[in-house]
Amino acid sequence: MRRRLARVSIASLVVVLVTVVFLTVGSAAFAKPSGRWPAQIERSFLVNCYATSNGKRAGCQCSLRWLERHYSYRQIATITLRDRQRFVRIIARAVLACR
Repeated sequence: MRRRLARVSIASLVVVLVTVVFLTVGSAAFAKPSGRWPAQIERSFLVNCYATSNGKRAGCQCSLRWLERHYSYRQIATITLRDRQRFVRIIARAVLACR
């Protein structure tokens, strides 16, 4: 049961980030070099994560902060577009780090 929930959470985060990346590619926010991601991206990530994780706010916030500490927005967007398998592994690490 826990593994199934973890897969659902990982899949949900993947969908959220892929959606956010595709909506913002080419925008000025895409060029942000490092640190916290643009506020609009953070909000979109959290809103979608809350909706797909049954409202697990702490887990969603932790996952976002973990991603921001390890990857700039530009890096994660590039990985999302070019290497889907790597992106899924990154999301899985974020989810596991926040348990």
